[in-house]
Amino acid sequence: MSDDPRPPFNLPPGEAISVRTEVICERGQWAVYLEVEFPHERRRFWIDVYRSEQRARIAAEYIRRYADQDSPFPQTGL
Repeated sequence: MSDDPRPPFNLPPGEAISVRTEVICERGQWAVYLEVEFPHERRRFWIDVYRSEQRARIAAEYIRRYADQDSPFPQTGL
């Protein structure tokens, strides 16, 4: 059994309504979160932490673009 507290990424395909990323300052570092919205729930995933806000925002943009590439969602922002 893994000690990883993050939930697995086994999301049902084709059901997501939107996806967005969020960058938050936590304990002196910048954390990136991915938020996926389904018709009846919203799931939030911790991605990683970065030492600078700029690197976190770049990573968040790449992650959002990749998610949009898999499933075209309505226009979402960072």
